[in-house]
Amino acid sequence: MSTENMENAPLASLEEELLKSNEAIEDSSASFPKELLTKSPEMLENNPLEKVNGASEEALKRKIEEDVAANPANGHQNVEEPAKKKKMVEQKCSECDFKCYNEAELKTHRMTSHGQKKKMKVCENCSFTCGNVWEMDFHCRSRGHKVKKDDAIPCKKCDYMAENKEDNWNHKKAHIPADKLFECADCVWCGDRLDNIRYHSHSQDHEMKNDYEAVALAKAEAKGPKEVAHYHKKLAKDIKMAKKGSKA
Repeated sequence: MSTENMENAPLASLEEELLKSNEAIEDSSASFPKELLTKSPEMLENNPLEKVNGASEEALKRKIEEDVAANPANGHQNVEEPAKKKKMVEQKCSECDFKCYNEAELKTHRMTSHGQKKKMKVCENCSFTCGNVWEMDFHCRSRGHKVKKDDAIPCKKCDYMAENKEDNWNHKKAHIPADKLFECADCVWCGDRLDNIRYHSHSQDHEMKNDYEAVALAKAEAKGPKEVAHYHKKLAKDIKMAKKGSKA
């Protein structure tokens, strides 16, 4: 029925039309399957709108429990236990009486004091040998033996063991480049610095093997007058220190 006919129709005919439309709606709902009209738990669970409205609380709780079980770190954070303090252990040097409580400090001591060279301890009364001072001390005390004196000098730059001081000075030349080698003409002394050979030469009244001062002066002259003045000033200072050391 159109809008114009509804306005011109009497009241009784309007009521009849309304009743007919309501009956048609009821008939259409009756023909629709009841299984689809009722909302199952699966439908409620998969419907985000129903979850928001609280229609399926049990399904929502079950979903939360499954998530927590799958990833417990999200629900409950593990509380870390405080780290226990490590007990300090005394560290002993095997070459001397040095003691400390830090392994890094002991390593530094070995490098600076012993050059990381491990010298074997030998008993004078028997064939017993060891690399530890404490072990050799126990051996000698318990048997009444004595430690054999070791005059060997270890090189700080390699594994060479010099038999005496003279051998040590001769071996030292192997670690000094030829252009930086300064030698004494009267003894086995050698070094890699001009001020050191100056001190040795003037304090011991020894002669230099070569004229190192002439070479140093020529280098200074090539650089300019300032370097020449600096050379003479440094030479006078080194000689004065050497003379003072020889008197002492």
